[in-house]
Amino acid sequence: NVLIKIKSFAPDIIHIHNEFGVGISGVLIARTLKVPLVYTLHTMYDDYVYYVAKTKGFGKIVTSASHLYAKMLASTASAITGPSPKVSEYFKACGVKKPVHVIPNSVELDVFKPENVDRNDAVRMRRKFGFADDDMVFCFCGRLGKEKNITLLLEYWAKNVRPEDKIKLFILGDGPLHEQHCKEADELGISDMVKFAGRVEHPDLPVYYACCDAYITASLSDTCSISMLEGMAMHLPVLSLKDDLNVGQVKDGINGYNFTDADSMYELLKKLRDMPKDELAEFGRRTRESIKTSGAVRLANDLLDVYKEAMEVYKKKNK
Repeated sequence: NVLIKIKSFAPDIIHIHNEFGVGISGVLIARTLKVPLVYTLHTMYDDYVYYVAKTKGFGKIVTSASHLYAKMLASTASAITGPSPKVSEYFKACGVKKPVHVIPNSVELDVFKPENVDRNDAVRMRRKFGFADDDMVFCFCGRLGKEKNITLLLEYWAKNVRPEDKIKLFILGDGPLHEQHCKEADELGISDMVKFAGRVEHPDLPVYYACCDAYITASLSDTCSISMLEGMAMHLPVLSLKDDLNVGQVKDGINGYNFTDADSMYELLKKLRDMPKDELAEFGRRTRESIKTSGAVRLANDLLDVYKEAMEVYKKKNK
């Protein structure tokens, strides 16, 4: 039934964003309809091997297999894309020679807009989770899995941050390590400075971001974090663990700062905390400006260019 509907739609191109299930269906449908395939890689699978491989030896086997699989999909596609230069490095590791079109993820700028949130709702949210008016609240939003590096973030927090600093960490999201991270915060003695919101429905995220002052992440697995972009759209400057394979997303002094260890993170936490309110507000406005090109129109135009190129490549290959 699906194939019949797709045939009647008669697409000029098939674009897959997934390596399994629907993605494989896309590959087969592109072959059946004899149209070009575009493949977008979103996930650094090397960072997720631990979910299926519990030993180092088996992990190497799974990594090699995932690289071969990604290479196979890339060779099938007329064009490949990814949301950051990090994807290019991953494809190189997989032995892929094709150029990678870097197209950053888009963010719903009309939805994630500070003006859309009633300030009283944001104040109530802060009080609900026990944040004082003079607390500096840094949030992280995402799936709580090993790849998000929350354990490292908590360890960095415990090394230097003290209650009298009035600096708090607000973790939004759920996942397999939720309970473990709560336990880690207790054992590290920082549970009074770290709050876990649990699962947050997407339509409710703007008010959660609005009750925070900045965004923080220690994840090195993200190619172009949509959650972070949403926070940035809500005027939240970002503190990010420096990722040498993903430079440029967080630009020091423009939309945030990069830290390299617990000490540099602490200095930056205090730097943002001690900023005059009007200076921090301006920093937030600059942060939103820095990702305005991440809107839907820019994404659509970039993809149209890739589609045109993919059709030309396919046409030449199948003369």
